[in-house]
Amino acid sequence: MNNNISIFTEDFDDSNNSAGKVMVDLVIELGKKTSGFVDVFTLSRSKKNIVKNTDFLLNNSNNIRVYRMFVSDKSNMSLFKRAIFEISLSPRMFIFILKKKKLFSFCNIIWYSPTIFWSPLILILSIFNRANKFLILRDIFPAWAVDLNIIKKPSLKYFFFRFFEVLNYKTADYIGIQTPGDAKYFVSNKNLKRKVKILRTWYDISQPIKAKKDKFNYLNFHNKKVCVYPGNLGIANNQKLLLGLIRNLKEDKKFHFLFIGLKEKDKKDIESFCLEYNLSNITTMETMSQEDLNIILLNSHLGLFSLDMRHKSNPIPGKFLHFVSIGLPVFGFINEGNDLDDIISLNKLGASFSGNNIDDATDSFLKISRSIDLGKYKKEEIQKYIKDNLTSNQAADFIIKTL
Repeated sequence: MNNNISIFTEDFDDSNNSAGKVMVDLVIELGKKTSGFVDVFTLSRSKKNIVKNTDFLLNNSNNIRVYRMFVSDKSNMSLFKRAIFEISLSPRMFIFILKKKKLFSFCNIIWYSPTIFWSPLILILSIFNRANKFLILRDIFPAWAVDLNIIKKPSLKYFFFRFFEVLNYKTADYIGIQTPGDAKYFVSNKNLKRKVKILRTWYDISQPIKAKKDKFNYLNFHNKKVCVYPGNLGIANNQKLLLGLIRNLKEDKKFHFLFIGLKEKDKKDIESFCLEYNLSNITTMETMSQEDLNIILLNSHLGLFSLDMRHKSNPIPGKFLHFVSIGLPVFGFINEGNDLDDIISLNKLGASFSGNNIDDATDSFLKISRSIDLGKYKKEEIQKYIKDNLTSNQAADFIIKTL
């Protein structure tokens, strides 16, 4: 096959989230493994639409070229505006590609969900190029939105999103899903079933941190056990149960809960919750770099994540992988039947809870906290799960072999 690889991803090196990190790690590994070019087409929140590869020269990957299309920041957009934003991605990127004179340069194409709206672009590019096409699927949408009653089925909205979802699958030659559990979604369609490959989300161990660990001492938590929740706490997460747990621990002065990088609406909801129940055990912070977040995680007691119980698929939160890569034990609310339950328990990564009883959840939380106090969780043993199963090197090898 031709060794050139093209990648489409919303998030990349200027994104302070797990999706940006995993795509950077994958691109660096692909750059090392191919004799051709790796062209990354991504979005930028600044107006520097330039080809930039200097960030990767230190990784001996100077065959990587990054093309950045300027867009508005969607983090605090309404659902309607966000839908319009994502629908416009394909036509805008197509025009961007034409301006860069890259229309006939696609041989192997990889695109990264969660957005389902790259599919029209990939379909058009495949008309002008005989390309191998690999979809990295991380959210089964709109199915999860139906599960959570965000979208009604049947409805015009559902069929609209469903059209692009199916187009995504039909355009792809291969569909990389996170867990065996998600394969059930494709069982009824033989044509799609044969395309499905298990490509677990990779998350490399973070590089040694140069900054001092006491950088965030100004937070002044008085040696409390800091439990960290980074990223969104929105419509796909069980905000009610997580906040109920924190309210239950109001009188337990040992714990402090730190929320980092919340959307403005979610931040206001939590601040209102604190006022309503007179809580002093919650602090919110703005979005920060991965390096700064790593420093906080290294000095924390427990990493938190939360999934809505109504999910029927097997979402693997990026924050969960981030915690494990740092060697931080986890506590998470998960939907029943999620593969994460076995992943966490069998690999001794922490604890998970499935259910809606806040008192039972509190008991489970306190149990894992006591286990941490007794030294039952070692940083190196937690990181071993990543090293053995989820490196970008393994992911890149799998994708190249598949293509």
